[in-house]
Amino acid sequence: MYKDTRSNSQFKGCWYARIAKSDIITTRQLVAHMAKHGTAYSKGTMWAVITDMITCVHELILRGQAVKIDDLAIFSIGIVSKPAPTAKEFDAHTNIATFKLRARPTGEFTKAQLMRVANIMEATYYKPVAKTTANDGEKKV
Repeated sequence: MYKDTRSNSQFKGCWYARIAKSDIITTRQLVAHMAKHGTAYSKGTMWAVITDMITCVHELILRGQAVKIDDLAIFSIGIVSKPAPTAKEFDAHTNIATFKLRARPTGEFTKAQLMRVANIMEATYYKPVAKTTANDGEKKV
């Protein structure tokens, strides 16, 4: 959970849910998991295909293309930009603050599907962290 501590928020002081991630599965662990499903391909072949796919997805996204992996997500590049008073004063090097990777669910992995199958559980333990993030005013708990 986290508490909204932003001074300009109409919900200041309210608490919100947050995802509790158990762990991160690496590409190697994903390949090992896939191998347990009785695939006809070796771990080496699956590793090669997946790492080649990752390389190609990076390349295509950096070209400005969106890449759809069916029943998972559409990956694309996004930007965060700062305003310019006029179009003439806009400068990409100055007004583009950063880039980000966007992933939108697609196919069988949509928001509606997640609402049907995701499990909601309350954490049994909350570890307080007395640190407020400067950017968003969230107090992490």
